[in-house]
Amino acid sequence: MLQFSKIILIFSITFFLSACSSGTKVVNSNKIKPGMSKDKVNLVLYVNAMMDQITIPQSYREYFSSEKKEILGDDKGKVYYVFKNVNTPVKCGILLCDTGDGILEKTFFSYSEARKFVKGQETIKVEPKTTVSIENNGQTNEVETADIDKLQTLIKDFESGKITEEEFNNKKSEIIK
Repeated sequence: MLQFSKIILIFSITFFLSACSSGTKVVNSNKIKPGMSKDKVNLVLYVNAMMDQITIPQSYREYFSSEKKEILGDDKGKVYYVFKNVNTPVKCGILLCDTGDGILEKTFFSYSEARKFVKGQETIKVEPKTTVSIENNGQTNEVETADIDKLQTLIKDFESGKITEEEFNNKKSEIIK
């Protein structure tokens, strides 16, 4: 029994340490490669760099419908993933995201370079947008990325009974305009 406990402990420590890596390290180690689906990229990030997932509400996303491409990035702005053949972009609710479709075309360590690649432009200096699209009751709203944490705290307060449904709805409507 003691041997089994040691194996579990070693496995847990190994998993924890590998999940503490960064998206940058994962990309540089070639664990993420062109041709992977969004789900596969996100799974690799989940296992190797849990804090740098690209299909959570806080992560960066921008869809270019005429190019059928999408830029997804970690919420720290360190790695940007360009997906091609995207007919359905990532759509996020308050807590979860639907990954949509698309195949990884290329990764970048700069938003400007990723956007330049998508748009086929030589020189462009742009900053990533500071909002994310949230789908709520069939409507899509732009929400400041900083407000996502407020929404998640609000949900926890409602679920734990700290606030009533009316208070929840009032505070939610103040954040999501």
